[in-house]
Amino acid sequence: MVKKTAVHAVAHSAQASRGSTRPRGTEDARAAAHPDIDAQVVLVLQGGGALGAYQAGVFEALHDAGIEPDWVIGTSIGALYVKDPKTPYSERFSFGLQYALPSDLILEADYVGSMGRHLKVSRYVNAIPNSVLSTDKTRTQAMSDLNTKLSASYPNPFYGITVPVSQSLFTSSTITGNQLVMPYPEFGTINGNDWVGMSNYNALQTTLSKRFSHGYNMSVGYTWSRSLDALSYLNNGDAKPWYGVSNTDYPQVLTTSAIYELPFGKGKFFLSNGNTPRWLNQVVSGFQVQGTYRIQSGQPLSFNSSGTVLKSGKTPADINGASAHDYTQWFNTHAFENIQDTATYANTLALVSNVRTFPLRFNNVRQDYQNMLNLGATKRFKAFQDRMSAEFRCEAVNALNHQVYAAPTTDPSSSSFGKISGPGNYARRLQFNATFSF
Repeated sequence: MVKKTAVHAVAHSAQASRGSTRPRGTEDARAAAHPDIDAQVVLVLQGGGALGAYQAGVFEALHDAGIEPDWVIGTSIGALYVKDPKTPYSERFSFGLQYALPSDLILEADYVGSMGRHLKVSRYVNAIPNSVLSTDKTRTQAMSDLNTKLSASYPNPFYGITVPVSQSLFTSSTITGNQLVMPYPEFGTINGNDWVGMSNYNALQTTLSKRFSHGYNMSVGYTWSRSLDALSYLNNGDAKPWYGVSNTDYPQVLTTSAIYELPFGKGKFFLSNGNTPRWLNQVVSGFQVQGTYRIQSGQPLSFNSSGTVLKSGKTPADINGASAHDYTQWFNTHAFENIQDTATYANTLALVSNVRTFPLRFNNVRQDYQNMLNLGATKRFKAFQDRMSAEFRCEAVNALNHQVYAAPTTDPSSSSFGKISGPGNYARRLQFNATFSF
């Protein structure tokens, strides 16, 4: 539970500090050194220039000149960076076996791993501390009362301060409780970057390939992997990023590819004798077909709403339970408290002003898998004793016109919760290309 007096305490403290911010002796010393300054000195840090002004030594210059600001205020700071950031790095390691089989076949099996450390993570610095927020796991009356207090308006301790910018913080007589309990209520948005992220990848990669011979080659590959990372925060006030399944995790991937030269014409199995007319050889030779096929697991879905909560008795395993598993209901929405089941969800069931513990992603809840076949055909001509050549190429991307669904809506407060609004890939595309060389 949180202290109910948090908002009032901050407001009272800010109001008490509004009148005098400098010892009288400091003001007298400044007046003696700079008699031309007969008003309060306010150092304003605003927007993208705030960081540059601070790093350029504006405050130090004022201090060296004997001018100490009565107020240091700001409107928003685009980004803060740690003074001595750690250098991001990535390590990759692998171990493999290769075995030659008859008929020019090669079988390979590899373990591949990688790890990233000190990765850049963005965060909202001026966030409400977790200690102020509710830790209840369901919507309680205490949580609702806290949200009401944080959303309410209070006398603005910064009202009336004269600054060389126009901001509602200084021109409005009231301020919300959410603003007052921020670490720096006199500032607005403060974004920051820190190098505390990490990632881990482990995979078994297997390949069966045939070297090019007898006019064709082919390859079949299978990957079984897991990708985890810590690159975002569940709560802006958290000490560390959330660690879990990555949004680029594809546990299973199967790929095949092949190239085949049609056996017609000079040097091939059919029509290769010297009696074949030259014009006929030009027509039937130089054909090549190729194709690639890829099928892989879908990406894990991200649940970004901080108010997300499961119904009583439900577990993450129920999310992928009984449902239509089509565009109308991709996952089991009934495992969640949501607006489709309860019209008053936003006011009675959604978590508010809370410390989030609900994971960002789950390994068993994913969007549609990818299933893609690409085909191509090439015809080559040669003329004038091979001094001129031409190549015509046709490609069919997504040749079977297989539709992959886009990710469904994962916000329980949306009437489209669990529904898919459209495709996530392109329809079949035909591409033609002609190349002449001389």
